[in-house]
Amino acid sequence: MKKLLALTLMALAASACDPGDGGKTTNNSNQLPNPCGNVGGAPYEYVISDIYVPESLAEGVGRDFDDNGSIDNKLSSMMSLLLSESSEFAINDSLDEGIANGTVIVLGRVMTQSFTGDPGVSVSIFRGEYTGVYTADILSGTGTFTWDPEEPNVGTLCGRIYGAGITQAGPGDITLSLPVNENMQLSLVLHHARLEGITSAEGWTDMVLSGAVLPEDLKDTIIPNYVDNVNADIQADPQGSQFILDTFDDRCSTELAGCAGNPDCASDGVITEAELRCNSIINTILTPDVTVGGVQYVSFGIRLQAVPADITNL
Repeated sequence: MKKLLALTLMALAASACDPGDGGKTTNNSNQLPNPCGNVGGAPYEYVISDIYVPESLAEGVGRDFDDNGSIDNKLSSMMSLLLSESSEFAINDSLDEGIANGTVIVLGRVMTQSFTGDPGVSVSIFRGEYTGVYTADILSGTGTFTWDPEEPNVGTLCGRIYGAGITQAGPGDITLSLPVNENMQLSLVLHHARLEGITSAEGWTDMVLSGAVLPEDLKDTIIPNYVDNVNADIQADPQGSQFILDTFDDRCSTELAGCAGNPDCASDGVITEAELRCNSIINTILTPDVTVGGVQYVSFGIRLQAVPADITNL
């Protein structure tokens, strides 16, 4: 689960698309598809230097979807719940390590005329590759990177900048490309996605990425593919995977439909799809908490920071 959460969050910030503005493709001399029209100005390039997963709603990372004065972020509830089960579910250290050593590269690009006043802005987020020599350059803001022009999930959110760099972009749909392993790629969609924070030529500060995921997408996409991945981890490291077994092996809730007496719920050292679908923790996580346009979703929010980057093939 720890690996799955890390991969989900890396990918979430790594690929986006916004179908708004009638599908306009004016690119401002930018090779990235841009639905925002010609916002003018110059391109500013970045690499994400921090992806932070909140561990409680009290941290205020997320968005108030229903305008009741409270932040909605089911992810925070999920993290708090999982952390109460085991410290193994903490993933921020793993994300920090991946960013610092160059295995987690998320690039950003802002097109705008100015970081003050009230200009239009397009914000692109996409996966990339570090091409430098010294990984210390990544976080120092002097790293060099490339993006893959064949990457299908490059995307852009449109918005505005006002005051001293206060940036609001979205809403739009973000396609989540999930690399479960070397041979498996999953896709989810984060609906009604927004990016809000501070941008400048020197980087991004306290940028919050928020949106909503259909619970059916989570159940039907992540759970079936997680089974093989987690069982491979258990076989490779049985002792280190004990917390996974304690959490999911034969932990089916008899109160959930189709779970009482399910033969796939057994204490046998193997995690089955039924054990995940019938697990009370998983079902708590996947229970919708917000409704937008009459549709129920699971809310999501993480915080991003970024430093300057040189994307050499844009």
